[in-house]
Amino acid sequence: MVQSSNNYDHPEQQVWDCDDEKNVEHYMELTRAHIKHYGKGELFHMIGLAEWVFGSPEENLATKIRVMKTFIRHLRREYPDAPLLIASWDFMFRWKAPEVRKLLAELDPADTVILDYTTDSGSYSNNFVNWNLPHHFPWIFGIFQAYEPQNDLFFNFDRAEEMYIPVQDDPMCRGMVIWSENSHSNPLLEYLAKRSVDEPFSLGQFCANHCGDRAAAMEGLWEIRINFSIFFRKST
Repeated sequence: MVQSSNNYDHPEQQVWDCDDEKNVEHYMELTRAHIKHYGKGELFHMIGLAEWVFGSPEENLATKIRVMKTFIRHLRREYPDAPLLIASWDFMFRWKAPEVRKLLAELDPADTVILDYTTDSGSYSNNFVNWNLPHHFPWIFGIFQAYEPQNDLFFNFDRAEEMYIPVQDDPMCRGMVIWSENSHSNPLLEYLAKRSVDEPFSLGQFCANHCGDRAAAMEGLWEIRINFSIFFRKST
């Protein structure tokens, strides 16, 4: 497929033409082989065309929705009862909120769940609230935990708590997920485990539980780092 972005532009990184049914069938054959040898056809995960960009914003949106619908059609033909989990990675930094809502209107909430793991990274204008997920479409609240800033002593608890508010009374929220890429492991994401069972999380208690006689020192370091990051973001 002809892409308009310069990321993933090496030949081996480009996307096969998903409008060619032969290519889609090849992909489905890989799916069948994986299920046959390693698992069951009980839940399918899809990220769409992710970080690739095809043409103008309007063309890109139309292409990505069309390709998603193509794969969904094949999925439903072979695995009609399996839920589809659509990851929100692309939505957060490539799409605008009205575009995500347009896609949702094309999807069936009876067998589709949006996996949103951008709570700690999404913008204030483009996130699961503005996509109209709470109370309207099945979704999962999550944290990605894979950015370079998460290598240091930082986690924006205030931001996470703000985003957690719509979760508490939403029957459409199916659960909570940490999408953990372990090369960027952040122990503070014990936060999500606590909140998933509606227990409070305290940085001070975390340090007391894990840092022994260095608890006060570690809490102080984290507070400095958090305050510095908030100041830096506001100043830029």
